[in-house]
Amino acid sequence: MAKEVKSVVFKNFTKEEFVCSWDGVPYRFAPGKEMYVEDWKAEHFAKHLVDKVMQKKGLITSNAHARAPFLAEALPAEESITPDEALDLNARQEVADKAEETKKQKTSKKVVQEEEFEDLKAK
Repeated sequence: MAKEVKSVVFKNFTKEEFVCSWDGVPYRFAPGKEMYVEDWKAEHFAKHLVDKVMQKKGLITSNAHARAPFLAEALPAEESITPDEALDLNARQEVADKAEETKKQKTSKKVVQEEEFEDLKAK
């Protein structure tokens, strides 16, 4: 009997971008970014993120007791959903992120006009 694939939330709980590859495809997670991925892929990402954090702190990565709090942050307990629902949620989030980025770009553009020979006109 085939095991049902579920999608769960993976969260980059650090303040740095986290990049992890699966099957040669790099996945980039901005600081604080949450994303629904397949449960086995989320566990893979969480393992590597926790290893990275623990190594930075000088902790032993094989210490299950020390890993537990980090794993809880990387895999926050939320309701699991089907892969199709996850794809839909991730696509909606991506569109919202792009719209916000575009809005920031439009509001941050300030045009300053300079005249080429300003000092010559004053005389």
